[in-house]
Amino acid sequence: MAADATLDAAAEPRMVAIYGATAIVILESIEFPSGALQVPADAVATLDAVAEILKKHRFLVEIEGYADPSEKLPSLALRRAKRVQKLLIQRGVNSELIVPVDRGAVAKPDGGGLNARVRFHVVRELGRDE
Repeated sequence: MAADATLDAAAEPRMVAIYGATAIVILESIEFPSGALQVPADAVATLDAVAEILKKHRFLVEIEGYADPSEKLPSLALRRAKRVQKLLIQRGVNSELIVPVDRGAVAKPDGGGLNARVRFHVVRELGRDE
């Protein structure tokens, strides 16, 4: 079994796009190969960048796990979300602010490509007392 993506000292720092006109949105997601649970090595920079954002800002975030309908593995979507949650906690993110969510085995809304991913949904920004 392949190991999860880990912090690589040689990895290039990465910026993660966020947008905030009326709501904060993290535009990056983590794509998985078909049937995979392990976070791919090419997602380390995204994972690190999201962790940095979540350590600096008090956002309540749902980690939304998706599986493609072609992937016949029960609970794969939730297991992906929990795996990303674990890696974010290892990077110093407050575990109470990141909630794994199972979005199930669904096709991509645009109909293109494999829907094996985890995306980050900012539910809301929390005040200092929350």
